[in-house]
Amino acid sequence: MTSSGGATSDAGVDGGDAGRSRCQTAVSFYDYYAQHPTGGDWIFHADQAVYPTTDLGNFGDPSLAVNGVYGTTGFTGSLDVYSMRDHGSDKSGQLIVKWSDKIVCNGPGPDFSVFENGFFISGENGEVFIEPCTVSVSQNGVDYETFPFDYLGKDTDGDGIPDSETASPASGHYADWKGFAGLYPVFYNEDTHNYLHDGVDPFVPGDRAKNYAGDLTDSAGGDSFDLDALPDTPLGRAIKRDGFQYMKFVRATNVINPDTGVPFPIVPSSYDQGGSDIDGVYARYLAP
Repeated sequence: MTSSGGATSDAGVDGGDAGRSRCQTAVSFYDYYAQHPTGGDWIFHADQAVYPTTDLGNFGDPSLAVNGVYGTTGFTGSLDVYSMRDHGSDKSGQLIVKWSDKIVCNGPGPDFSVFENGFFISGENGEVFIEPCTVSVSQNGVDYETFPFDYLGKDTDGDGIPDSETASPASGHYADWKGFAGLYPVFYNEDTHNYLHDGVDPFVPGDRAKNYAGDLTDSAGGDSFDLDALPDTPLGRAIKRDGFQYMKFVRATNVINPDTGVPFPIVPSSYDQGGSDIDGVYARYLAP
């Protein structure tokens, strides 16, 4: 399904066979808050850390990835993040979160937005500090389906066309990383730039030129994903029909590029091992 950013109501949430899928009873973010304009009991962002579960130190507190989103004005990073850098003996470069008592469902437009820690690099014509990571979803926390991704490569000969997927450092242009999270700046903030008080739609990332100029109106930032983009596999079809509860992120430098057979190279703006910093994830459709 194509993105319909900016909608204020959703209809026709995709469910499974009658009496089978919890997604038959899914409620959209917009419709829920239309009925609860001052808030409510439902939490639409992922609210439980599955892995790791304890504070590993050095930006290694997973609770900061499930306490909402605390982005900035776009030119600095947030400190309210879990970093997928190496933490002592843990070099997995992974983070797993879940919605503790809800299922994330498929519906019209983007189904969730990932808020990493991207920000504009001042003076670089709107270039973005990026730390790409892959995104996978699961119904049981064991079997995961990964969103398709593709790295176009780095322009090594200066002709404006990416031509090398192994050159290090990698391309720092977010347009060269298709299907990854960790690409666009984060503006959404639970305290100062949110939906209930400021009308900021968490499923509308924004416009690069406008945002770089400082206009964050109607812009949440982050990277939006549509469940219909999952592969047409038995698990992919099941998740599209019945939803998911778990989400896993893996930093790109720990992922084998299927085109080259070696891990993706680190981008020049990344710190450490390209450890993506997850601020939070918002779901658009939830089922009890």
